[in-house]
Amino acid sequence: MRLPAPLRPPWHNAFPLAPGDVARIVGADIAALAGCAAARLGEGWDFTTFVVDARIVFRFPKRRQCVRPQKREIEMLARLAPRVAASGCLAIPDYRWIVERSREFPLPYAGYPLLHGRPLVDIAAADCDAGAIAESVGRLLALVRASAPTKPPRPMPDDFSAPDVLHDLGEAAPAMPKEIVAACRALLEHHVPPPTSERVFSHGDLGVEHILVDDDARAVAVIDWGDIGFAHNAFDFVGLWAWGGDAVAARAAEAAHATLTPEHRRYMRFRGICYAIGTIYYGYKDGHEALCRSGLEWLARAFANGQIEDPSRPDG
Repeated sequence: MRLPAPLRPPWHNAFPLAPGDVARIVGADIAALAGCAAARLGEGWDFTTFVVDARIVFRFPKRRQCVRPQKREIEMLARLAPRVAASGCLAIPDYRWIVERSREFPLPYAGYPLLHGRPLVDIAAADCDAGAIAESVGRLLALVRASAPTKPPRPMPDDFSAPDVLHDLGEAAPAMPKEIVAACRALLEHHVPPPTSERVFSHGDLGVEHILVDDDARAVAVIDWGDIGFAHNAFDFVGLWAWGGDAVAARAAEAAHATLTPEHRRYMRFRGICYAIGTIYYGYKDGHEALCRSGLEWLARAFANGQIEDPSRPDG
């Protein structure tokens, strides 16, 4: 009897690469970078990133379905670039090397000058000026909202799936306190619907792993724009809420000129709890202990505030 093959995680890499592979691939496709060394920078849900010649970040899709989001990211960031440059606010990727047909890699890939910094997810909100970070991010979001194309680049239905989050919760449960798991299960049985307000142009995936800070814990850049599109007014503040709570999310919303109604805030907290569950799941299953620990800290705060039981409750 043949046993079923183990299920692959949704972030599985169909095209794994080592630094030597990347140096060879990029050198074959871009003559000016032939012979340059490559080093692994990181790996996320959809892309593996490498630094080539110590100055260029190249993003390689992990699966074929990741190609379209990268193309959309490149196109939308080109639209945003003039406004961002003129504003002097946080940096965004500036794609200057785009390889549509690689000689040695089966998918398109692209590169931009290295943005120095480390992910905000690695820093606790209590250990930095969280309000200043939120304000910097909010100013960038104001530019994003003001740069919306006349026609939405794609429909953006609410992508929430209670079964998906419940699956993530079940997979990550061994790493979580039982009382928090039980509270999260109860919450997910009563899906908080999205607000009925008009949608706005949005980063689309603004988790704190996509906000970079410098050595002084000041925000310097926002990366990973593959989900840019139209979303609910509160959606860009979900990750900041999970990381720093109501005051941090409110500071970002004010700088973004976004009005968050009680309905928005309830939805933001609900989705923030789901984001924390997903962070724990990814960190636990993929061996990112720091990521798992951060998500657990966020959920512990929400649980202590009674917000898992009732996302309508403000902090404290």
